[in-house]
Amino acid sequence: MRKPNSLIQALDRLNSTVRLELSTGQRAAVMAAVYAVYVVVIMLTVDAVAVSTNYFVLVPLFVSAALFGWCGGIIAGLLALPSNLLVYHLLGTLHVAPAHPLAAWISGIVTGIALGYFSDYFRRLQLATKENCFLVQELHHRVKNNLGIISGLIQYHSLAVTDAAARRNLQQLKRRVHSIAAVHDKLYRSDTRNVSADTYLRDLVHDIQDSLAGDYQSVTFRFDLGPLHFGPDELMSMGLITNEFVTNSLEHAFPEGAGEIRLSLQQTGTSTVLELSDNGCGLPDGFSIDNCGTLGFSLMRSLAMRVHGRIEVDGSSGTTVRLLLARRER
Repeated sequence: MRKPNSLIQALDRLNSTVRLELSTGQRAAVMAAVYAVYVVVIMLTVDAVAVSTNYFVLVPLFVSAALFGWCGGIIAGLLALPSNLLVYHLLGTLHVAPAHPLAAWISGIVTGIALGYFSDYFRRLQLATKENCFLVQELHHRVKNNLGIISGLIQYHSLAVTDAAARRNLQQLKRRVHSIAAVHDKLYRSDTRNVSADTYLRDLVHDIQDSLAGDYQSVTFRFDLGPLHFGPDELMSMGLITNEFVTNSLEHAFPEGAGEIRLSLQQTGTSTVLELSDNGCGLPDGFSIDNCGTLGFSLMRSLAMRVHGRIEVDGSSGTTVRLLLARRER
């Protein structure tokens, strides 16, 4: 989906401010100022443009409909011609008045009604949109809290488990739940439906590092993450894949202790590529993700398929995992 034009966004914000945030008194003051400017413009231009000054009445007509909706449009439409004639009379320029006053008056009324209707319709649409955004954010907040409860339950049960392998699996499950909850937290705090993958992945990696029991301070992280935004589905898959890779790298890739893990997210041609790599001991000879029976790589493959992407694995020099997604216009 393409981004809206910046001018349209600015006009939308202006209209929203005028209709939803200004008080009745403030709107009346704005209307009076616009009408005063309208009269001054007629005074300055009546000799130059003559009868064409009648078109200037559309300005207060538009503004009245924008400020007061249906009622403002009707009232401005009814008063458009009389106010014009009054100004021309005071200026002594009645010769530039419309040749057919009745037709001009009816045109003003119809225009005012139409503008008022669309102004009210747009106001209702804005209110519905705001309410919808609030409900979506509240949904993300509730999901995040529920996932936090689940994470807490997993932690509680892991404390009662004596088997080391079972406890390790429960902690891994907890990190997976956390990576999903973090997406909902970012969406809750954001005013859009897309979230920056840069901040999300950085925060996720630091959380993973803090949650592991071992001492991994000698492992350094390198980030090359472009300022790209994604929806919740893509972001959850990226987060879970990153969680699997970083956890496995920290626990298994560096038997000597020191090492480096790199995360890169870039757009290349028609694809978006998330590349995760380390300079550790690599993968066994003949390794293939398609024939691998481990849960981590199987999960990576299914997560990639879920967002119509694919996973590439290279174990020749350390371990590299690439998630390739079709590039989308945001």
